[in-house]
Amino acid sequence: MTGPANDRPPFLAGGTELAELIARFPWETTVLGPIHGWPAHVRHTVALMLQSGVPMVALFDEPGVMIYNDAYSVFAGGRHPRLLGSAVREGWPEVADFNDFVMRTGLAGGTLSYKDQELTLQRRGVPEPVWMNLDYSPVLDEQGRPAAVLAIVVETTEKVRAERRLAHEQSRLAQMFEQAPGFICTLRGPRHVFEFANAAYRSLFDRPLAGRPAREAFPDLEGQGFFERLDEVYRTGRPYRAEASPAQLALSDGSLVQKYLTFVYQPLFDEAGDVDGIFCEGFDVTETMRAYAELQRTGAWLQEGLQAARMVAFEWDFRSGQVRYSPNALEVLGYTEDSPNAGLGSVSPDDLPHLRTLIDQARANHGKYQLVHRRIRPDTGALLWTDTRGQVDEEEPGSGALMRGVIIDVTDRVRTEQALRDANLRKDEFLAMLAHELRNPLAPIATGSALLAKGAGDRDVVLRTSELIARQVRHMSELVDDLLDVSRVTRGLITIEEEPLDLQGIVQSALEQARPLIDARQHRVVVETDPGEVIVLGDRTRLVQVLVNLLTNAAKYTPPRGEIRVRLSRVDKDAEIAVEDNGAGMEPELLVKVFDLFTQGERTPDRSQGGLGIGLALVKAIVALHQGSVRAESDGKGRGSRFVLRLPRVELPQGTAAAAPDRAEGAAPLRILVTDDNVDAAESLALLLQFDGHEVAVCYSGEQALAAVERIVPDICILDVGLPDMTGLELARRLRTLPALRQSLFIALTGYGQPHDRVATAEAGFDHHLVKPVEPVALNALLAGRAAARAKGGA
Repeated sequence: MTGPANDRPPFLAGGTELAELIARFPWETTVLGPIHGWPAHVRHTVALMLQSGVPMVALFDEPGVMIYNDAYSVFAGGRHPRLLGSAVREGWPEVADFNDFVMRTGLAGGTLSYKDQELTLQRRGVPEPVWMNLDYSPVLDEQGRPAAVLAIVVETTEKVRAERRLAHEQSRLAQMFEQAPGFICTLRGPRHVFEFANAAYRSLFDRPLAGRPAREAFPDLEGQGFFERLDEVYRTGRPYRAEASPAQLALSDGSLVQKYLTFVYQPLFDEAGDVDGIFCEGFDVTETMRAYAELQRTGAWLQEGLQAARMVAFEWDFRSGQVRYSPNALEVLGYTEDSPNAGLGSVSPDDLPHLRTLIDQARANHGKYQLVHRRIRPDTGALLWTDTRGQVDEEEPGSGALMRGVIIDVTDRVRTEQALRDANLRKDEFLAMLAHELRNPLAPIATGSALLAKGAGDRDVVLRTSELIARQVRHMSELVDDLLDVSRVTRGLITIEEEPLDLQGIVQSALEQARPLIDARQHRVVVETDPGEVIVLGDRTRLVQVLVNLLTNAAKYTPPRGEIRVRLSRVDKDAEIAVEDNGAGMEPELLVKVFDLFTQGERTPDRSQGGLGIGLALVKAIVALHQGSVRAESDGKGRGSRFVLRLPRVELPQGTAAAAPDRAEGAAPLRILVTDDNVDAAESLALLLQFDGHEVAVCYSGEQALAAVERIVPDICILDVGLPDMTGLELARRLRTLPALRQSLFIALTGYGQPHDRVATAEAGFDHHLVKPVEPVALNALLAGRAAARAKGGA
């Protein structure tokens, strides 16, 4: 054992702990022998290690006797100072095989180097993985032979763990980027070399990218501004955002395709704060641009597109109580505070307990929740319907400390669904009402038929019954006409034929048509009109239809012996017609939707003919076609109603008169051919015509009609369109080819009255188109016109 410090060998000079321990160690018990007899290569190696701040250990001779420095003693931990002078295989038994390889390699003159080498060492009584940078070199003796192995040992465990944590986070981030719905890429260096591109990016651009500069990967984008923006972001360090930027891209076949891209170029900075790359993220909005092309032309498409999303994402950390919302929370929900109370505080008090229960259940079960509920915007006070969905994200198993989800503004959807439910309810009510309205006239018609069978000889019974049946048929025809009109209105097919009209005559015509119902309910009618003509441009039939609807409504919704007031006046440049009653009136909730389709007031027992709820909808549509307006007023239930119609007035040139209604004269006897496969319909029409003195031939098929005209030359051919052997259109064409019938009048009689049906009959050669059930007045007008023409021409 070496004595005091002044007896130390010179190569141990210095006051380090290891120098003292080496000086005091009994080296004569090892293969190295007494310290004063150590050869030069041993002394020099020990001196080198003691002067270094890097952990170093020398393994001498075959046992690998260890001598190390102070830095290595820190690495050795609890094994120091026992390791000093011990054989390496004994000092580190858990890595004996590794050290055995090191010794054999080093003593054979070889070197070894390991970067972040993982070894398992016993620390604090348990095996623990550690990572080290290890460099092994042979130490040569005076004869140049390997006599020891010098090891530099630097533990990198913390660095490796930090790198692995970083790599894990980067992997998670890369996975998120890879799965992101938008396209994402990272570019490095001033040439913008592709370092990463996610699946959406690769799918969108479909070309080799990794390791290629942007200009090389996308030569087709040259001159379109993208590279210049990248250069600018790299040079200035300022991000660049683009909304629906047009890009012409080349496909694999060389053709060009137009894309619209919304994206951001975000600079990436190195440790020194210099830009060393660019992060690009965005979406292909080409389809959105196409869908909103009209909005794009008006300059508002982007705002509308963003509004269409109406979705806010959130992340709720239960430990900190913080909630993070996506940036559009202010726009969609009206708040941005990072607190759960900001969101829950806006939930309707009626829905909040249920929502809290679902959230608590999701937290307890580490599951998810979903609820459509109401919110009140804190900034405007507006009511919102939102679909809120959340799911617990277990970053730490079993913690349930984090919840992620979305809040979707579904206000429009909820309102639409409610509107559809209301419409479906109105549809059901309408169908029930339609059945009722159609049955009502059928009952007296059936009764009248029985009366005619029993009282055929009683002229008074026959006359009264005929009038009854005629009224009911007219009522049914009006129902069908209203249904057809409302169909045309809903499809935008209704048209008007404008001519100058005096509203004085329109009012009188409407009162005449509504008079039977008004008289039946014993109402008093008061008519007030400004003096002189009140001229508008309009369709006589349609304007009379409008006023008849208003008058019949007033008559039906006013108790018997009520009063109806009609006022025609001039107001500024308009003409105004007001129809007022002292009847049932309307509640405010009915008043706001009274012109909606199938809307009706409450039915009462004394108002059995309530209608279908389509009359006022037709009124509004027809008035709108005349550039006019109509409004409803009422002070409440039981206080009467007032409908006010306004139309633009016109001034006629001096000497010009407004159109007056045509008046049909009675028809002189004619020869008429009636063809209809419905025997009852054909015979009843023939009887009606024969009562008026006409000569009638009845046929039930096209072939019968063709045979009949060989015997008679009819003045008028009334043909059903749907015949069993040929269509009425074909029959008309064939009859028209006969020279004897070139002057005959052809009238189509059919159940179809749409515009295209009328075009088809006109093209087949028909002069007129009547819809079943035929209105006798209309038919008589055609017959009278034909008789007058024949008399004038001498035919």
